[in-house]
Amino acid sequence: AAKMQGLSPEMMMVYHEIERAGNNGISSGDLKKKTNIQQNTVTKATKELDRRSLIKRVKSIHQKTQKIWMLMDLMPSANITGGPWYT
Repeated sequence: AAKMQGLSPEMMMVYHEIERAGNNGISSGDLKKKTNIQQNTVTKATKELDRRSLIKRVKSIHQKTQKIWMLMDLMPSANITGGPWYT
């Protein structure tokens, strides 16, 4: 709970959308669409949440250039990471 202190309403919205995505994660573009927040605000929010170790960036085998975000304590699903053949 201490890590959540001082987060702006926009950061809380981004965090809750990432939380809702579960272990499939969510891309920055989808975060922008679902929260109706400008892209630079989404970027600031994800950077701050990442700095506080609340979320992590995961590499996707399907979209190599896209940033996929998920909660820090979740393991990515095999759909995202490709399972044991891609690690």
